[in-house]
Amino acid sequence: MVDNQQGKIRALGLDALVDDFVISAEVGARKPEPALFDALAARLGCPLEGWIIGHSLDHDIGGGAAVGLQTAWIARGESPPLADCRPDLVVDSVAEAAKEILRRS
Repeated sequence: MVDNQQGKIRALGLDALVDDFVISAEVGARKPEPALFDALAARLGCPLEGWIIGHSLDHDIGGGAAVGLQTAWIARGESPPLADCRPDLVVDSVAEAAKEILRRS
């Protein structure tokens, strides 16, 4: 439920760390569907460009790549499969991803 998810995000203080967020139930789409990514870009009033950092190869990395985003995969010690979904960056933490993305900018 949307209000439940919003409450969790606010209670953890995550809303103060990001420009905005979308919840799949309010958009009617889930990752990896492009509509979810498009909804966030529309809410922010900016083009859909940049990076997605995530742990799911299918949902985060595959979905982000499908809409033209660069991708950083939190591998948790795993190796990416040799199949379709190849992340642009493989890291062990969000902090490591942020550091590398900023270095590349």
